[in-house]
Amino acid sequence: MSNVYVRDTTLTLKKGSWDIDEHSKVFRKMLDFLGQHGFYVCKDKEIVKNFPSLSKYRYEGGFGELRFKAEYHENRCKIEFYQNVNIVNQNGGFYDFDKLEKMPYLIKLRFEWIKKHLIDFFTQYFNQSVKIKYYDEPTLAVDKIKKRWANSGHHRIKDMNFNLSDFDGKEQLKYPSYGHIGADGKKLCNGDIKYFYDRSGHLCRGKIYEDINDNWDVIINKHEIQCNYHSSNFFSECTKYTPRRNADISNAGRRWQQKMRYLHENYSNKEIEHEYKRRLEDKAK
Repeated sequence: MSNVYVRDTTLTLKKGSWDIDEHSKVFRKMLDFLGQHGFYVCKDKEIVKNFPSLSKYRYEGGFGELRFKAEYHENRCKIEFYQNVNIVNQNGGFYDFDKLEKMPYLIKLRFEWIKKHLIDFFTQYFNQSVKIKYYDEPTLAVDKIKKRWANSGHHRIKDMNFNLSDFDGKEQLKYPSYGHIGADGKKLCNGDIKYFYDRSGHLCRGKIYEDINDNWDVIINKHEIQCNYHSSNFFSECTKYTPRRNADISNAGRRWQQKMRYLHENYSNKEIEHEYKRRLEDKAK
């Protein structure tokens, strides 16, 4: 029997006893099914550009503002939906956490609509011999960290039946970590209240708990957590730091700023305006 796992905006079909050729056929039919329901489907352009050898079974597409990425492996195929309207990560909505929560209302309705049709498609294709498993993500920030610990092989915790505050001031990773020093040179411990800058440059505060790869999960409020690297973010006092610092900008943004600075230092506003009008006239010809 095959299983379909539904987690947030991701649907994963794991292979049962059927062969690899049949699995590939299901993946192709799933893409055709999306095309029949108004989605455009094409090869994943990012994979084609950077990893052409993997592009055979990597696809992307969308319907309005709802986007998806699909991939095929010998033991499973996966499709993940996202949107680029309400995003946090500067690289796009595909790299955001809590994709369903961030979706605007109408996009969320479209996702729920296509999710229902996809589940019906899998059920009919396998003649009811498929099991649908739903994984509901916790809403509280404390429960999100507890679930990460319980699902990770790097933590001593095996289930969620514990109080997170019991580990304040203690270590709980199986293997020693070297990421215990913050930006101010002070030691970091579970349960500490630390200050840090978010991606927009604003000064924030939260309670921190250790994660793998020298990262720390920060409880920002009752429902939100954020993962930060130890050495560049955390400090104990905010008196020596400005409430806001300039957010990082791309190389293209820096080049544009340098160009504008050069123009204003070497030319008057009238000369710049005249050159701008001249180029508009040349472009119109």
